[in-house]
Amino acid sequence: RDDSSRGHVRRGFHELLSWIDPQGVLQGAQRPAGVGGWEIDLRTQEVHWSAQTRRIHEVPPGYRPTVGSGIAFYTPNAQAVWKAAMKDAVENGTPWNLELPFVTAKGRSLWVRVLGEVEYEGGQAVRLTGALKDVTARHDQDLELKTAKQGLELIERHALELDRLLAERSEMLDV
Repeated sequence: RDDSSRGHVRRGFHELLSWIDPQGVLQGAQRPAGVGGWEIDLRTQEVHWSAQTRRIHEVPPGYRPTVGSGIAFYTPNAQAVWKAAMKDAVENGTPWNLELPFVTAKGRSLWVRVLGEVEYEGGQAVRLTGALKDVTARHDQDLELKTAKQGLELIERHALELDRLLAERSEMLDV
């Protein structure tokens, strides 16, 4: 395990969790920040979501998620990544920081950043806690930037090829 990357994940995790108070004192602060909190009790499999997490999922305020229904919001490939991260957390104490494709209850496609870590009591994993943020806008901007960069690289290659062809023709005319 790479401790430096684990430290980076922990810093990112605590940065996001700084907006979240599991007791609900800062529930109002979650909405402007766009960050929601969640918790899974590993003993009972009970799942708790903050109001902002419900808003991101586009479910009603009274919605009671299960582990399975929560994971079902992720695309099939992302579900496998999420499950592997949870398993690694429980088995090895490894926190996670992932950006995954996600589909809301209303069918909207999003990208979310999900961070999580395991809590232990008496050496036993008892709880997974984490944060969730909709990062679709940033993800889309990154994709647009990448596409624009690829377009510029293509234009540059074509310009270089055109210069080469013009130089060839110029030499042919000089002969």
